[in-house]
Amino acid sequence: MRLGGVSYDGVCPLTCDIPDPKAPGWKLVTDPDGCLAWQRPVAPFACILDASTDASSDAATDAASDSDATVLDVCTPASVASFKPSAMNPPRAPTASCSNTELGTFWDACFGPNVTTTSCQTFLTSQTACVQCLVSQYTDSTWGALVVEGNSYYGLNVGGCVDILQNDSSPTSCGARLLASWECEGVACANCYDEPEVVYEQCYQEAAANGCRAYTDKECDPADGGFAQCIFDGSKASLVSVASVFCGP
Repeated sequence: MRLGGVSYDGVCPLTCDIPDPKAPGWKLVTDPDGCLAWQRPVAPFACILDASTDASSDAATDAASDSDATVLDVCTPASVASFKPSAMNPPRAPTASCSNTELGTFWDACFGPNVTTTSCQTFLTSQTACVQCLVSQYTDSTWGALVVEGNSYYGLNVGGCVDILQNDSSPTSCGARLLASWECEGVACANCYDEPEVVYEQCYQEAAANGCRAYTDKECDPADGGFAQCIFDGSKASLVSVASVFCGP
């Protein structure tokens, strides 16, 4: 049986068939495919095992190997002791520059599963008025729905979406506090970008609860504030929702 990273017809292998590693620190986590996977123990358990645990640790390793279970690495957050949040530029004033169809096409052309090497560029050059509202550069004095930094990094301006709806773009706005928290977690977990999603998410959670706690404690939740349309969950519908606050009809 293979466990973790594999889903058979949408169903994961049963957890009752998994041998339980006895070594301290081992635990089951959910991987990006929704299946369970063994996660390696982290310090002190990963480094400090007395003689009484050696046998059980060996047995656990053998059991995990026999079951062909996936073992996920751990990525520890880096220090953020010197972190200072960047200033958040205010959002652009909303304009009805894009139709809902154009916003949906924006997703399909630039982010969807059928993106090609030319589809995004074709959209960006053909839908000029809509794109001018949607896309902004990090160096711009005001930010649109999408903020581009350099040639490869871009981010959806969720904070700006919240600020538009709250009519508050001050340095202590809800959006600014969200950005500070997310930026801190991003810095803490910058060395984990290439790890599986579940490992990266665990790093974020650990950073939020520890090194970035001063920022996460001040973070506002768009859902709590009634701004559900500003929550981005990676789907086409949520991108269209956020972008429509800036540029929708």
